[in-house]
Amino acid sequence: IITLLTVGLVYEWLQGGLEWAE
Repeated sequence: IITLLTVGLVYEWLQGGLEWAE
């Protein structure tokens, strides 16, 4: 189940990076 939590965290981090790049 820890993987699911990590995936959610990474997903949010990626979204933030995309917003920053844009």
